Amino acid sequence: MNNLLLFFIVILVGIALTLCFKRARKARVKLKKELSNMAKWMEMTREERHAWDEQDKKVSMGRTRTLLNQIRKEYVELSDENNRSK
Repeated sequence: MNNLLLFFIVILVGIALTLCFKRARKARVKLKKELSNMAKWMEMTREERHAWDEQDKKVSMGRTRTLLNQIRKEYVELSDENNRSK
């Protein structure tokens, strides 16, 4: 009985350690990617950084507009439902 309990504890500890190592590895990969992006950013000329910023702003504004349009559409639908139920 004690051997079986010890076996299960060892298995659980092994699974827990595996999950911890996977998370740590993902964090290291993410940090390395971020540092690499920072290094690329520092190597860019002023004009390249400006162009990259402009492109990033355009993408961000596109996402914002899409989200706002979706929110407006849902608001209109909810308003219509509330008006119908009254």
